[in-house]
Amino acid sequence: TTVNAGKGTMLVVAVGEYSIAGKIKKDVYGEGGGELSPLYGKLDKMANLIGIVGVVFATTAMIAILIWEYGVHKSTNYKQIMDIFLQTIGILACAIPEGLPLALVIALALTSNKMSSENSLVKTLNSCETMGSVTTICTDKTGTLTTNRMTTRAAWIDGVMFEVQGTEPVGPRVAVDTAINADRKKLLAHLMCVCTMDESGFRYGD
Repeated sequence: TTVNAGKGTMLVVAVGEYSIAGKIKKDVYGEGGGELSPLYGKLDKMANLIGIVGVVFATTAMIAILIWEYGVHKSTNYKQIMDIFLQTIGILACAIPEGLPLALVIALALTSNKMSSENSLVKTLNSCETMGSVTTICTDKTGTLTTNRMTTRAAWIDGVMFEVQGTEPVGPRVAVDTAINADRKKLLAHLMCVCTMDESGFRYGD
């Protein structure tokens, strides 16, 4: 509620990120964590899968080497166990792609640079891959898709086609056209009044 004048007492129940405006800002800008973007979510799942597969293969390799050395060849050199363990750690380290997050950041940075060259600036790198996953765009019409020009310039009424003539609106041409029956014009005026969802005025018969 907006207060224009007067005196009163106000009770503050929340400030900052705990207020309604703060919660909206936190949800919009993602401050304080939140859900992972689609690409980072897939990357997290893939990293977990690679880690599990790497541990399985490294453990299998270690067991196979131990069986080969001490089961088949009956080796008594137990100092090799440490070497076998280090080899297993090496296999596990090679299985984990440490450069994958860096490659992802570089790819998003290049995408951001490409978008900026097409006059589309993004605030965060995550926006690049998020926009690539968009399937539906919800946008306001006036000033965005219609460039704030809400004038009808062409129409087909009662079998008569009114072509576009520059930026001239079609209304005055329909009003003076004698090929359209007056009752049809009046019905069209009533329909326009019903469909108009603002406070604009409409005059008929001038």
